[in-house]
Amino acid sequence: MEALPLEPARFDLVVVSGALHHAPRLGRALLEMRRVMRRGGLLLVWDSPVYRRRPDGEAMVARRMRELERAYNVSVPREIQAGYLVLGELPGIFRSAGFTLAVEGWPGAAQEWARDIVEMLKHGRRTARFPLLVARRDEP
Repeated sequence: MEALPLEPARFDLVVVSGALHHAPRLGRALLEMRRVMRRGGLLLVWDSPVYRRRPDGEAMVARRMRELERAYNVSVPREIQAGYLVLGELPGIFRSAGFTLAVEGWPGAAQEWARDIVEMLKHGRRTARFPLLVARRDEP
């Protein structure tokens, strides 16, 4: 995602499905996507886990690492684990890469609070949301 073999300003729409959270350097990947987009183009990101709190994302990664170790009797380094996105960090990261971001499908405060309670009781942590991220390439 950080070195796409594509010409600059080639696309009006770039779609990233289930992959952005795997980018080792999110900002660099976004800059590369911007490079291949025309002015005013759209970047749609879906099916990447987004957490409101970083500790909840880290708890998910730690759980996954324990499961892999148990299943395969092999330690899996943290740096090769799938990542996650943090809601509060997204606007700044996208802005730094030259995008204006809208987050679609994030629950309202009351709905999120209720879901948090259920998740804490059921899983002992909050689980990811999977909103649609709609980013417009800024001018120029």
